[in-house]
Amino acid sequence: PEPEMDEDAGPEPEEDLENTQEMNARLEEERLEKEIRSMSREEKQLFASFVPTRGAMKKLVRALDQLSIAAYTGNLIITGDPGSDTLNLAKNIVKDVRAKDHNFSGKLAKIEGDAFNKKDAGELVVKLAGGALVIDNAGEIDDEGAGRLMDALNQEQTGILVILIDTKRNIKKLISANPEMEPFFNARFDIEALDNGTLVAYGCQYAKMQEYTIDELGRLALHTRIEDMQTSDHIVTVNDVRDIVDEAIDHANRKTPKHFMDVLLAKRYDDDDMIILHEGDFI
Repeated sequence: PEPEMDEDAGPEPEEDLENTQEMNARLEEERLEKEIRSMSREEKQLFASFVPTRGAMKKLVRALDQLSIAAYTGNLIITGDPGSDTLNLAKNIVKDVRAKDHNFSGKLAKIEGDAFNKKDAGELVVKLAGGALVIDNAGEIDDEGAGRLMDALNQEQTGILVILIDTKRNIKKLISANPEMEPFFNARFDIEALDNGTLVAYGCQYAKMQEYTIDELGRLALHTRIEDMQTSDHIVTVNDVRDIVDEAIDHANRKTPKHFMDVLLAKRYDDDDMIILHEGDFI
């Protein structure tokens, strides 16, 4: 006879793992919400385009609060896929440090990981004393370069902030090969690729900040524009979404016959007196 199936059997192992991961993510978000401060107005102006969700905002604040120009600790790792504007984030973080820390000299230099391998790390630290060094494509740093960097940072005489930038995969390889780097780079922020739904929600939020609202067909058109821009070579960012919404706002304000008809037929404003962006504004 066929064995009887137990209808009350527990969830499949894969499903159970997914549930556990979701629960852990929720618990982490709740912990961040309680423990991490909110962003200041100045920080929001610098970082709004990099933190479209509350969770991302809290993670960036945590990283900012760990930064230090004491060379042996408080250095930063930034990860992001190509096109995620990691370098501009690094520059804005340096601006933020300059505004907050009177010991920061304002000196800033950027170098590629492979070029860094040929440099004297100790000499770079002395030249940039009290400033910041940004190493892009940091995954290209070889073992000798990593060793020289740690030697240059392992002292208390000369302060510096070092920022490593690369993809998650390349940073993982670098740290796996040189685990001694972790105590030096104890601050980290990962720019997460956002799904299209989250990007549309951000676009609606951004429009509302400009005192505009997007109707249902407009949201679908925005979603289509975002979908069309997503390619293997380009990951759509919140900056792209802001550009799309700005174009739609510009289109909505053109003095066309339709513009005047919308005003006459009361289709231009919603109940809160915000201008409505329609499907045609996004095409």
